[in-house]
Amino acid sequence: MQHRAYTALVVVVVRPQRATDAQRFASLQKIRRAHDAAYERWLPHLTLIPPFQLHGPPCNAALPAWLATDLDAVADTAQTVCDGTKRHTIKLQEIHSFPLRKYENIHLRPDRASAAPLAAFQKTLQQALHHCIRDKSKQRMRFVPHASLGQAYTPRDAETIVEKAVRTLQVKPPRRMPQPEAPVQGIWADVATIQVMYKPVGAQGSYTVWRTLPLQPT
Repeated sequence: MQHRAYTALVVVVVRPQRATDAQRFASLQKIRRAHDAAYERWLPHLTLIPPFQLHGPPCNAALPAWLATDLDAVADTAQTVCDGTKRHTIKLQEIHSFPLRKYENIHLRPDRASAAPLAAFQKTLQQALHHCIRDKSKQRMRFVPHASLGQAYTPRDAETIVEKAVRTLQVKPPRRMPQPEAPVQGIWADVATIQVMYKPVGAQGSYTVWRTLPLQPT
């Protein structure tokens, strides 16, 4: 099958830091299994560079030469940023949401303190990869990394997802909801590598990892 357009993106895969974080990570996966349509496609992750398209001449090859060249350019540029960025940790502990056309995306975000290094890293990546991305909208530049919990098609769906997350992950619910009396724990995760991923535009199923890029040891 000929493809002339591919979608690429850059993500951080969530890797729990301690045993207690691993237990909450398992609970996160249970929530996703019940509520996230993308559960089978990939592990919990935070997107740093949201999907963008790469275009070239149609080709029957499984991996067109032009695509390999473009993906290498993205990965090489991102690696330069990684080389200047120390590994760090984030604490996924806040539940947020945003509306899409058919549903509301319910997700986790890092708390403000631990999110600062990640936000700086993302901004540097965006600037470095600016030449690779055709879509240069302000909305793309304002993209906030998050780990999806699931899709809510009704208000009751949203309440169910939030209730499960607050109870099993010990995270902070949205401000509009009652706040728990117990201390907020969340999931501490290491930001040690990022991944450049791709797949044909419109293709169903998982993305393919092109390259895993390490950050600098602390």
